[in-house]
Amino acid sequence: MAAAVVTAGTEARAMDETELEQLLQTIGPEGVQSMIDAMLSQGRLGAAQNEIGQGQQMMATPGAEGMRVGGTYVAASPLEHASTAMARIMGQRQMQAGKAQQEAQFGKLGEGVNRYLRGVTLAGKPQLGPELPPGYGPGY
Repeated sequence: MAAAVVTAGTEARAMDETELEQLLQTIGPEGVQSMIDAMLSQGRLGAAQNEIGQGQQMMATPGAEGMRVGGTYVAASPLEHASTAMARIMGQRQMQAGKAQQEAQFGKLGEGVNRYLRGVTLAGKPQLGPELPPGYGPGY
């Protein structure tokens, strides 16, 4: 089993196999799953960002415009206006779905990090503690 790194403030040190095994036993399968979810959620955040970007592009669809044909102005058809409106509505929905997915992934990421921080004390010895309130913990 490979050694892991424990960070204590700004210091980092490698955990030996015994400490790593003790950590894994302390946080249990749910904690390990939370840590894995936290790692995977970073990639899923990128997918959510792409979905939000595509939604914004769809919302920026230019409106239907008339044109000149042989010196005569021809107005845009109602179908062109409907098509533009539908594209913008679909873009809005896609953007909302991306934001909801992003919020869910941020929640999973925070849960995994919180579980890990509760499992590792500054000394690097696993010990479960109380939930950290939002805005508290290393780096705040």
